Amino acid sequence: MNILESIKEIVEGSCKVDLSKTTRVRNVMDARRIFSALSVKLTSETYCNIGDVIDRTHCSIVHHVKTTKDLLKTDKCFAEKYNQCSTQVSDFINKDERIVRGKYLYHLQEARKYANAIKKIRINNLNQ
Repeated sequence: MNILESIKEIVEGSCKVDLSKTTRVRNVMDARRIFSALSVKLTSETYCNIGDVIDRTHCSIVHHVKTTKDLLKTDKCFAEKYNQCSTQVSDFINKDERIVRGKYLYHLQEARKYANAIKKIRINNLNQ
């Protein structure tokens, strides 16, 4: 299970909703907003990848993040729900640092692979 699936489970459990459900009921929309905002804030995943987890487009994720910022300023109940989920997700990430560490090591390995490929291309270009 990846980090986005874990965040989804935490938010669904906390808000007692199914984020993939096709509905515009307020409590489901609030949960989607919370999931989107926390995923953008706490991971390096693309908006498309975040949207795929809840069957939404990247545009929806952008909108959710934007409306979350507004709701945090104006809706006390939403802010409490957001803070509760944020605390649970942060606790999960802190307990399971290997997810973040594994992601870092994967990207480091990929960067080294691409750097070596670029070196080979430059050497081949110099030899020609």
